[in-house]
Amino acid sequence: MPAPAAIGVGVAGLGPDWPDRQRPALERLNGRVRIAAVHDAVPMRTRAAAADLSRLTGGAASGGTVAAGGLWALARRPDVRAVLLGDPAWWGLAALDLLLRADKPVLLAGPIDPRDDRLDALAARAASAGTVVTPDLSLRFTPATLRLRELIATTLGAVHAIRVVAPLPASHPLRDAYGQPVAAWRFAQWADWAAHLLPDPVREVAATADPAAGASTVQLRLDEGEKTTGEARDGRGAALTLAAADDLAGDAAETKATVRCERGVATLSGASGLRYAVRGEPERVEDLSGERPGFDVLLTLFLRRAIGGLIPAPDLHDLGWAMALTRAASAAAGGEPTPLSQPGGGRLRPR
Repeated sequence: MPAPAAIGVGVAGLGPDWPDRQRPALERLNGRVRIAAVHDAVPMRTRAAAADLSRLTGGAASGGTVAAGGLWALARRPDVRAVLLGDPAWWGLAALDLLLRADKPVLLAGPIDPRDDRLDALAARAASAGTVVTPDLSLRFTPATLRLRELIATTLGAVHAIRVVAPLPASHPLRDAYGQPVAAWRFAQWADWAAHLLPDPVREVAATADPAAGASTVQLRLDEGEKTTGEARDGRGAALTLAAADDLAGDAAETKATVRCERGVATLSGASGLRYAVRGEPERVEDLSGERPGFDVLLTLFLRRAIGGLIPAPDLHDLGWAMALTRAASAAAGGEPTPLSQPGGGRLRPR
């Protein structure tokens, strides 16, 4: 029986995550994915990437990778079945708007500004047209997180409180040149991660600093008026601290997350380190560095959805809720907590 044909993918936007995160993930799917075309806002990067990807996929014998002359030209190619929007650059959500007009599935991987009001309308359009748009909420799929979810379901029980201390991405000339909201985007990803693990919707957000301004300490509370620090003695919810690596104590280069559950505690170190203890039992340590990276898992889910599969994957409504949490943190910074309600549809806004 012949192997299924490789899925033709177009890559748009070559940002800081391209060389070390996105390109390796596509390379690991070589044979299942063919990178048909590439486009970047900088023509020289487009041409260099096309040459590089043509070598990766077998050169001229396989058709190579075309340097597309524009985003619309890439999206309209018949051999492009899905698009990895690796970095929206100065296009912002206008790039997603254009790709939706071409009716192409999109993996939205780059920083998006939580203040951009177009996200709600684009989510509604994608849902109405049945177009797959998968945002980069890949923290859900890190090896340590997937293992933690197994433990929550089997031995640790429901989550009571979460505490996360995470470094913000280092400054990068490309990010700075486009004025990208990197701090707010990273906070939105961690807010999604915490909300995905918590057993009930977040009802209130308290903050001491605006995530869009950089460093932030934010409480996502499941019960209004109940202080949340991530400790068992305080209220249910999550406490998130994000700051530049130099401003964090200890091993600042690695994220630390403590998750207190009904029957025990788990600690996550980076993407693949996990320690956990069920009450009354000795602590256990697991090294999951041999498992697939979270972005690889997300990319595979996206491609399966792109060809018609029904496997669950994050969508724009998930991203919209993460953005609502981010906006609520900005609104609450240094003032009163912001109450929230999570609607089944429509606009995702603080109450």
